Formats: sequence, C-alpha cells, structure tokens
Amino acid sequence: MNQSNQKQASYIGEIKANTRPWETLHVTLTSIEEENQVQADLRVLGETFPIVAEKTGSAKKPADFDQMVTHLRKRIEITDADKPRLHRLIHEKMYFRVAYFSKLLSTRTESRHATLDDLIQLFEFDNYVRSSIARLTPDIEQFAKATLVELLLERDLDSEVYLQKSLYKYASSSDKRNLDKTLSICASEVKANRTTNDAIKHHIEHHGGHIPIWVLFDVLPFGKFNMLTARFQKEVLRDWIKVIEESRGNHNLVLQTGPKTLPSFLQTVQLLRNAAAHNARIYGKKFVFNPSLKITNSYWKTYDRKGFEVSPKTVSQQIHSLFTGLMVVRYFYACMDDNAVTNWEKFLVHLIKRVEKTSFLNLKGYLGFPDNWKELLSIRQF
Repeated sequence: MNQSNQKQASYIGEIKANTRPWETLHVTLTSIEEENQVQADLRVLGETFPIVAEKTGSAKKPADFDQMVTHLRKRIEITDADKPRLHRLIHEKMYFRVAYFSKLLSTRTESRHATLDDLIQLFEFDNYVRSSIARLTPDIEQFAKATLVELLLERDLDSEVYLQKSLYKYASSSDKRNLDKTLSICASEVKANRTTNDAIKHHIEHHGGHIPIWVLFDVLPFGKFNMLTARFQKEVLRDWIKVIEESRGNHNLVLQTGPKTLPSFLQTVQLLRNAAAHNARIYGKKFVFNPSLKITNSYWKTYDRKGFEVSPKTVSQQIHSLFTGLMVVRYFYACMDDNAVTNWEKFLVHLIKRVEKTSFLNLKGYLGFPDNWKELLSIRQF
C-alpha cells in the first residue's frame, strides 16, 4: 500500500503529574480505532541556556573591583577610605544588587550627593521591610485557613466537605475542568508529603486515604490554598468574609471587600510574602499582585497625595506598589485579635523610624506611599 494512502493511527496515553526536565517516562499508548497498544519511552525536555532570543550576542564580561568602583562613582561618592566597606558590601550583597540600589539613590534630587553610607542605609531599609513582611504574612495564611475550616464545617459537619461540588463554580465545562485540575494539584501536594508528614501518613494508612479538611489546609502551601478557594461560589466567599470580619472590634478596615475582592487580597498577601521569602528587592519593585480595588473603594476616599489626581491610570499604577500590598496586609490584621493588632502597630512604629533615618527615600515614586500613609496604615487610631 502506498504510504501516503495509509490511515494515520491515533493513540491516547497518560503521563504522571509533576514530571521533571530530562526525566524518561515509560508510557503505554492505546489505539483509538483498534484494540492494540504501543509501548514508548518519552523524554521531557526542559529549557536550555542561553535563553532563545531574537538577536544573537555574547555574554557580558564581568567587572573587576576597580571597574565596579568607577561605575558606582557615576552615582555616589566613594572615597578611598570607603573601598574596604564597599568591597564587603559587594561580597555580601552581590555587585548587581549594589549597582541597582545606587541607581535608585541617584534619581532623587537632594542638596548633597549620595554617599556609601546612604547606600548602606537604603539596603538596611529594604532588609527591614522584607524581613517584616516575611514575619507578618504567615499569620494571615493561618488566619485564612482557620476561618475557612470553621465556616465549611459549620455548613456541613463532614471532614471532606471540600469535595462538595456545590461549594464551587461548576456550571460550565471549563469550571468543571478547572476544579478537577485544582483538586488534582492539591491531591498531588498531599501525596508528596506522605513520607514527611505524620498526619498525612496516618490518614493514608489508617483511613483509606481520606484526608480531613483541617489536615489538607495545614499541608497545602498558600498558593495552592488560594488556587482552590478562588474556585468558590460567590455565596461561599460572602459567608467567609463575614467570618473573617465578625470579630474585628471597632477597627476601620478602610478597604471594602466582596466575593471578587477576597481571593485577590489573599493572592496579594501570597505574592508579597513570596517576594520577601525569595530575597527579592522590595524597594523600587513593581509587584505583580492585582488586588481588586476600584476608585469607588473607600481606600481612595482617604487616599491623599498633594497635586495628585486619582484616575484609572493612577489606580492601576498604585495597585502594584508596596503600599497597596501593606494596606491589604493591614486589612487582615485589623480583623485579628489584639495581640496581632499590637504586632502590626509595632511594625508601623519601627517603619516610621526607618523612614525618618533613611536619606534619599523616594516614598511616593518607589513605594507608592501617599502623604497620609501613617494614618492609613495605622489600625488603632480610627
């Protein structure tokens, strides 16, 4: 038979989740038209270096210390006496980050030139904010998980209540597919912890692999937890907001919430925490989070910036700032107990002191802080 006239066979196969680059998978392909199978080995290909680019080029040559000093002197004053401290700073922080922070210093007009001391101050400010975020955000994750467990078990005293389809958006085929995918991701996460988590091991060995909601939420990373809760019906999200806010006392939350807002707030906290945990630069960073804030939100009614018109474009820029991320963190802390509120207020007191002692800070341009930032971030003064 002429090869061009042969009917092309169609096969269906399955591969395991969480495959890794260059891992070889042994698979069985089943023919759709006929009852036969084909054995095959598949290799998962990953990315390679150099990264594919439109134009060709060569690697940038590294600079020696003298060249680094020459480059940095274009932005800050460096004396010969400063060189040992600068060498130590580069040794501990890496030249790329030192050079970037010097660039952030040079864009602010001051009555004097920036010095190495100013650069070190900026590093210390960035380190303080990053470490504070890493310290404050885990309590929000725990608070979110605990309040959701409370809500769902009140709705139905079923340890696997999270499997009830009525909780989720499930009307369209895409909704069903997305939920199945999300639950599968969560199940893979649980299974991956079976050898290191005694609770997971116990429920697999003694309860047939049925995982209670409190165990599931305890083991799920924040990102996967947020992925699951983003699939909830609006009614469930509204009820969850009530549980979160019911014990907040007389604190003004400033930010208005709703079914669309809550998942975006939690993702904001997650992304802010990830930036801190992964040692990302905080000062001057444009964050990828996108909390659901509109001009009609009460936040904008108290948002003050001299000579500043609040427009949709401005809202878009401000939403990606550190300040908006901190306002979202503040929202959750205002809903928590007095000890949590005290911890937040202590952070704010130290933040104010750091701002006052750090020269060349561009609070508005690089952090998104408005003129009334102290008032907005404070919880107890309202």
